[in-house]
Amino acid sequence: MKFNKLVLMAALAIAPLSHTHTMNLTMGESEDFKARVLRDCMAPDAIVSKVKDLLLAEEFRSYLAAPKHVQISWPAGNRLRLAAEAGITAAKEERARLADRTAAAQQSSESFDKFCTSQEITNLSPEASTAVLTKESWNFVLLVPRCEWYDTFDYDKTALTVKQPFPMQPSQFQNISRVFYTTQINDFIRDNNFKNIHPLHQWLIHIPDRPYNLSDENYLVAAEKIPNLPSIEARAGKFSELKAEDLSLVMQFAEVIDEAALWSVEASNVFIIEEQGSFKVLFLDIEKPGIGGGADVNFYHTHAGEVVSNTRTGFEEAVKLFRAVNPAHLPVVEFVRDRTIARRTLQREEAEKRAQLLRELKAGPPPVTE
Repeated sequence: MKFNKLVLMAALAIAPLSHTHTMNLTMGESEDFKARVLRDCMAPDAIVSKVKDLLLAEEFRSYLAAPKHVQISWPAGNRLRLAAEAGITAAKEERARLADRTAAAQQSSESFDKFCTSQEITNLSPEASTAVLTKESWNFVLLVPRCEWYDTFDYDKTALTVKQPFPMQPSQFQNISRVFYTTQINDFIRDNNFKNIHPLHQWLIHIPDRPYNLSDENYLVAAEKIPNLPSIEARAGKFSELKAEDLSLVMQFAEVIDEAALWSVEASNVFIIEEQGSFKVLFLDIEKPGIGGGADVNFYHTHAGEVVSNTRTGFEEAVKLFRAVNPAHLPVVEFVRDRTIARRTLQREEAEKRAQLLRELKAGPPPVTE
């Protein structure tokens, strides 16, 4: 497969100018976005009615309240280990507490799996950190967390000293972040009239008798069920089938990674599907990183350092994929990657300068010496 080099270079030069990036939000704009998601992304009655009995079942509610398998980010886990080895009592007690939660989670998970089987509910992803539940009669899947993600929430990755007081708390937004990322991607698809990205529909489902504040403890996620989804093993084959005329698809694929700072472009998350005789990219299971800071501000990418790291990781995955199965399209991905990393890095540097300036203003002028 050969490209007309002039056509390719023209496409790369023009395309970025026509794309509208919408997610560099101020704090006020972020709050507006969150309010809109809560208003527009609640599951419709047709879905809620099908899961109502499940959500009220004692076995299901017991599972939601039970401990989950513990996942700890490397910075947090390393600090916890170092603190325990240094003899800090709180750290040693915390390691023992988290180990007990994992042991209890195993028993709870086994009981939950038996309950689902008794209700003719299938878990499409039994080994993953999120259960993907569905029934034959459902046109959606229900996403239920099976892990708790622990982090230091505001960590310095270069530091190995203990900065986080114990006990640590799990992220409250891991599961529901999927709805925010999906909304972000769908906004981007709509605003730029992208025809080669499938806009996945996901919704929040409030858990009966729980508070309404935004948290994984109070909401579950439902997502549309995609029929005839290719197997993970067949995914590379679909990407290898892309031809020269699919240039716009590859460009749009890379632009979405840029826009949403997607960190996980893996076999289980991104697919090529066929709709009405044409190829489209499907971003199936996009959540914030499990070590992404644990606060909902990460939905809006106000943490410039995390944005650069996540974006770089996403493009590394994309480059690896195209280099292996479709190197002819690799220049497109690399072009968007280089442009994106340069822009994101500049944004991070500007954010660091603003933070330093604010610290200096808060500290006040240095004392006058005679």
